[in-house]
Amino acid sequence: MRSLLSITQLYLLYQRLVGGIRARQIFVRDYVKPKQDLRILDVGCGPGYIVEELPLCDYVGYDINQHYIDFANTKYASKGIFVCKELTIEEINSMKPFDIVLLNGVLHHLDDTTASHILELSKSALKPDGQLLTMDGCYIPGQHFIDHMLQKYDRGKFVRKEHEYLAIVNKHFSKTQNFIRPDLFYLPYSSIVILAKN
Repeated sequence: MRSLLSITQLYLLYQRLVGGIRARQIFVRDYVKPKQDLRILDVGCGPGYIVEELPLCDYVGYDINQHYIDFANTKYASKGIFVCKELTIEEINSMKPFDIVLLNGVLHHLDDTTASHILELSKSALKPDGQLLTMDGCYIPGQHFIDHMLQKYDRGKFVRKEHEYLAIVNKHFSKTQNFIRPDLFYLPYSSIVILAKN
């Protein structure tokens, strides 16, 4: 299943079926609240479909999957910039600072050390008053067994509990807010949304 989802069309079909596209629409509406000229860096942007929800923004997406980026550049080239590279401090230093950095469905793919590194890079990419927004699957107390199983067998191998995500983010950001959202997907699947500022 994990290797199949690296194929862009199968990934998009899966996202439509489980409500992943809807989840990102709600995430943008409730937390990003896009406005004209907002500079957004989307780390792990996948095929880039979230850019449809950000029509007035100055958007840059990074992903290491060439198929995803090729799709994004074919379909959304007029809406943003899509780069197939690993994000590095050199890349960040070559760009103007951002108002928002998005890590949608990224942290649960990363071990603590790698997650800490990407959070530090994200912090470096932000304007002084900028904000990081993350969304990931999450283990919660009293979780429905289907929800728990979906988290356990998720493509990401590092689904965490709420306090474990916060512990990593709080190492890099001084102000955090988080929300548990069991209502984003069509299936029982609890997500944690974290908003963090320097």
